[in-house]
Amino acid sequence: MRSVISVPMTDGSSVDRFLVTVPSFARFGQILDPQLYAALPDDWVVGLADVVSSTQAIEAGHYKNVNMAGAAVIAAVSNALGNAPYPFVFGGDGASFALPSDRAAAARQALACTAAFVVEVYGLELRVAEVPVAAIRAAGFDIRVARFAASRDLNYAMFSGGGLAWAEMRMKAGEFSIPPGPLGCRPDLSGLSCRFEAMPARRGVMLSIIVKMDRIRLRNSGGLHEGSSRRRHNNPPAQIEGGRSLLAGQCAVLSQCTGDVCPYSVREWRHCP
Repeated sequence: MRSVISVPMTDGSSVDRFLVTVPSFARFGQILDPQLYAALPDDWVVGLADVVSSTQAIEAGHYKNVNMAGAAVIAAVSNALGNAPYPFVFGGDGASFALPSDRAAAARQALACTAAFVVEVYGLELRVAEVPVAAIRAAGFDIRVARFAASRDLNYAMFSGGGLAWAEMRMKAGEFSIPPGPLGCRPDLSGLSCRFEAMPARRGVMLSIIVKMDRIRLRNSGGLHEGSSRRRHNNPPAQIEGGRSLLAGQCAVLSQCTGDVCPYSVREWRHCP
């Protein structure tokens, strides 16, 4: 049985009128259910931010600065909007969000100031952009959003459709970019707090798995299905809720295609201890 939590309307703003139509689900496995995603309105914009060369910065030991730069984007935009609700995701080295066009200017200014702040304070280049949802659909992609209720009081936005990945790709190509604000520009980061606490590995290694949608590869290959890696392994796959599988001893995620949330591509294989 699908467990869907209703989203109450808090006021008459266009964001709230849209969010009330977005289902909220409580089981993480439902993330693959396309029926739980609502299409963003055509007149909305998608905001993006990404720390340039974040991998090298993390390898040099600056992971806290990278994380703070990404979190600063969310704090700056939230404060610029008066803490009004809006869907966003934190990516560790950046962030993404969606807004109606009448709030795009405030978010754009917050992004520009945050980019200036990050380069001055952390010595990192923060790439920022705003992409119209209409441009995403004109390119043949879609962007839909759902709400994962981790608890009764906490919801996480989930995006699907391939549009967010396409927008990030175009941002990295220099399109839709927002130039950094002037030197000394400071975003409102009230409420920003990143409390880092060391988490020891229980078995000698800390593992993060990133599952990335690749609709472009789907077009070129005709589809990706579970087992498409063409690699043999003697261990059977360990099933996880939602139709995905992990091969024992390998750090990779495979997927059975299920609608517009698919496909997922295995970017690399790593043998786990």
